[in-house]
Amino acid sequence: MISEWLFPLTALLLTWALLMPAATLLCALLLSWRRKRARVWADVGAPTTFMLLIAPTLGPLIWLTSATVHLIESYPVLQACMLQAEACHEALILLGLIGALTALVCAGRLFYEHAPVRIQPVSPGDPVCQRVRQLCARHELLRGLDVSVAAHCPIPVFTTGLLWRRVVLDACFVQSADDAMVIAALLHERAHVLHRDCLRHLLTKICFTLNPASRLLGGEYMHWRHALEARCDHHAITHGAEPLALAQSLVSAARFECGTSASCAPPSFGLTGQRDLSTLKLRLALLLEGGITPSSSKGHVAILLGLTACLILPHLSGSGLLDLLHIQVERLYHLP
Repeated sequence: MISEWLFPLTALLLTWALLMPAATLLCALLLSWRRKRARVWADVGAPTTFMLLIAPTLGPLIWLTSATVHLIESYPVLQACMLQAEACHEALILLGLIGALTALVCAGRLFYEHAPVRIQPVSPGDPVCQRVRQLCARHELLRGLDVSVAAHCPIPVFTTGLLWRRVVLDACFVQSADDAMVIAALLHERAHVLHRDCLRHLLTKICFTLNPASRLLGGEYMHWRHALEARCDHHAITHGAEPLALAQSLVSAARFECGTSASCAPPSFGLTGQRDLSTLKLRLALLLEGGITPSSSKGHVAILLGLTACLILPHLSGSGLLDLLHIQVERLYHLP
């Protein structure tokens, strides 16, 4: 019974203690190099940065899972499974451990990061709600946006939802803002909706929880979050928002004190981002002075192809390293 657990536990230990930390260190160095070479601040919020944050966790995990599945489905092992069930117990245990650990972390992060946001919706007949509806109807890009007006939220403007995204505006914020400010804020949040930033945030947090060396990426993650807000600012301006109106919205949201509801959970993506004063100052400066268009990079496509290779290669060339590890563990166990 003990021998059946040796190979699965050894494979997990080497993946988490060796492969993930090594990949994390490499990606941290690449992220630092890219950030120092970035032409504009918003380039740090590019999709390539996001992929480099999750790749050191997903790469080894995808390879280990794929190699384990190949080990189970290969002819000799499958034949042995049909004749003697004990022969494939180790691979099945390893696959079960990977699935259980990943499912547990995903469920925990989903509960912690994206608990349902409970808001106090304003009546559809309320003048504030009608005003927001009219502004959205007037702007072509905002017509398909799911917008809710709430009362007493601690954050004036935010995006929530993983698959079905919506933007929430606090009634106090709408009352204190002019039409241009409301439209600018909605266009900024529309960028978060289009890029599925809530889902990307959750995926990053799941990978960080699974990765024992994720602290190496903590600083780069914060740089990505801050730069992501600047990238959404630029998206809003290029799609019709007035820079001055967006700057006024940021100042108004930063000084917002109307919300008092403790039941309305803080969202992942609010208009003011992480509420970091230095970041807000930089965003305001870029809005008032006029920023440079962010660069377009295809680095995330290359990383995605690399992750796909981790999935496919074990089935093309055999499980290779996993077979070798299995043999070595068996030899060590049977040493006199």
